Amino acid sequence: MIFLKYLTLFGLLVSISACSTLGYYAQSAKGHLKLIQQQKPIAQWLSDPNVSPQRKKSLALVQEIRQFAHQRLKLPNNASYTQFAELHRKAVTWNLVVTPKYSISPAQWCFPLIGCISYKGYFSKARAFAEAAKFSALPYDIYVAPSTAYSTLGWFSDPVVSPMLDQGIIITAETIFHELAHQQVYHKSDSDFNEAFATAVGQAGTRLWLAEKHPENLAAYNQYLRKQGQFIQLLLNTITDLDKFYRSEHTAQQYAQGKQQRIQKLKQNYQQLKQTWQGDSRYDSFFDKPINNARLVLTGIYYQYVPNFAKQLQQHKYDFSAFYQEMNQLKTASKQARKDYWLQQNRQVK
Repeated sequence: MIFLKYLTLFGLLVSISACSTLGYYAQSAKGHLKLIQQQKPIAQWLSDPNVSPQRKKSLALVQEIRQFAHQRLKLPNNASYTQFAELHRKAVTWNLVVTPKYSISPAQWCFPLIGCISYKGYFSKARAFAEAAKFSALPYDIYVAPSTAYSTLGWFSDPVVSPMLDQGIIITAETIFHELAHQQVYHKSDSDFNEAFATAVGQAGTRLWLAEKHPENLAAYNQYLRKQGQFIQLLLNTITDLDKFYRSEHTAQQYAQGKQQRIQKLKQNYQQLKQTWQGDSRYDSFFDKPINNARLVLTGIYYQYVPNFAKQLQQHKYDFSAFYQEMNQLKTASKQARKDYWLQQNRQVK
């Protein structure tokens, strides 16, 4: 089968890429060190007369968010997100995702401290695209995704960076809660678990923060999540459809045609969904770039199991400490056993 041939070649290439581990660590250390050199305590920014009133307002709210994260969401109380760095760019890192051309299984890069992950982050945009170029002549789908935040899992004190503020303070809150959740619960070599868990905490935490501190903005955020959920479901449906298609045996031409047909169907479904939004075109930009497996699978990593974690948090009546304790008890389980466990828990609360 062509599908198996692609997977075999894919596995060989990922093994070869492990030789670049030291270089990858070096760029990560250099990038983080540069951020440390740029950061200053938020209190200093607030007292600086050269900082704009709008920036000061955002940073003051970041302090409120950081306090809420510890007191209400029981997230780590450390120096992370108590300092700020003005970067003068739109992203802090660029994440490389690679999949075979006819598979939605992403490459796994493995490292001693964090285990295997489904993407590689680079502090340099040029370096991320240079790494991506190594795959361009091979049968892979590649996507380099800009990211406004990152986490060192509590090993270092992560700063607030200016790209985190660009989408507004509500998304900043969701991002900070998400990144701190990685420090609270993290299972090696399980990107699906880690990202969906953190996303669920970020969304639930933001809802609570708005409800308790800024209730006038809660309805707008709920509407944002509703539309985001509808759009993401379209992407997840396409992932499921493609996965089923790829797992069947076809000729090379059939694989190519079937893939494009499903991507075209996604575009049509989006146009139908947008009609129910009275012209809201917020996700039009998603279709400005070519859609491939790598772009789609990144959505799956972050969002596929968010409803499952949200239901479990609801089952705990938003007792975040109890929720984290349960999630941490799964640390010694295998990836599949962990998935089976929380899927079973979800079936019990339906």
